[in-house]
Amino acid sequence: MRSRSGRPRVGLIGTGGISAAHIAGWQVLGSDLTLYSRSGARAAAERVGARAAATVGELIEGSDIVGILTPPATHREYALAALAAGRHVVCEKPLGRTVAEAIDIAAAAATSAGVLFPAHVVRYFPAYAEARARVAAGEIGEVLATRFLRAGTAPPAGAWFYDEAASGGIIMDQLVHDLDQARWFAGEVTEVYARRTTGTTGTASGSGEPPAPVHTAAVTLTHASGATSQVTGYWGPPGLEFTTGFDLHGTTAALRHSTLDARSLTLDPTGTGEAAYIPAGDPADSPFTAQLRDLLAAIDGAPARVEPFDGVVSVAIAQAALESVHTRGPVAVDERELRSAVHTR
Repeated sequence: MRSRSGRPRVGLIGTGGISAAHIAGWQVLGSDLTLYSRSGARAAAERVGARAAATVGELIEGSDIVGILTPPATHREYALAALAAGRHVVCEKPLGRTVAEAIDIAAAAATSAGVLFPAHVVRYFPAYAEARARVAAGEIGEVLATRFLRAGTAPPAGAWFYDEAASGGIIMDQLVHDLDQARWFAGEVTEVYARRTTGTTGTASGSGEPPAPVHTAAVTLTHASGATSQVTGYWGPPGLEFTTGFDLHGTTAALRHSTLDARSLTLDPTGTGEAAYIPAGDPADSPFTAQLRDLLAAIDGAPARVEPFDGVVSVAIAQAALESVHTRGPVAVDERELRSAVHTR
């Protein structure tokens, strides 16, 4: 898993917004980087001191680890090609645009020499990782209810994020993070009920700017344990401060976190927890770099914080939420059926 220089050979497919975090992380880890995209790869490569590949095949051939940073509808194609070549794969969330696509990717990984790593980076953000450790240690007792919020400025009008066939919209693109978190904290999900609203927000009179899109979604999860989770997302007007937070309620206490709260992570009613701020600035401390370190450890045989099946289930929960939006009723999720589908492909 090294080039002649002794550095990991990493190829990244896609040079959009999320690529900056991956590029910075791999540079911290001393990788030999190659980039490919349908447009802009050469300029991006020159900017960061990487090479540009002319085709996906050329990138895969020259890499040991392939990062897939493209829209969800393309993940299956690129992941299957890389896994078939025996390459390790880190794939941005969601693992696939549909459950069937995610299952295909996970099933291919099960017979490949490569390791598949779904990029659920929120598991590596300090407040979430600390809360997970404290919940696992029994600090709040048995988890009874969780609540997650994720809000920020909406993508530009006309962007591919609004094409449900390509991205799954706000639920599949944004809330998949917190759907994964709800399952991480409260366990297996058995039922999903969701609502979504769309609209626009006006701009100042005479500004000449088009109205900005506004999307909200609220997803209620029932867990096998009997716990419930409420996951809310908001794509809001330009300039809206990006905010995340959670409340974890147990039989003995509750853990709370918000990026708007200077204390960051608090424990009620037994006292205030230690601050766990999201790292800013230094890529060496980035959650994205932390997840890439975990991938490298997994390639060497260590257990990873995120497994391929986690990627499959998060897509299944998001897809159930989209179905619930359209049917206006609850939708069941069966993890045993999903696991069986992965193993029988």
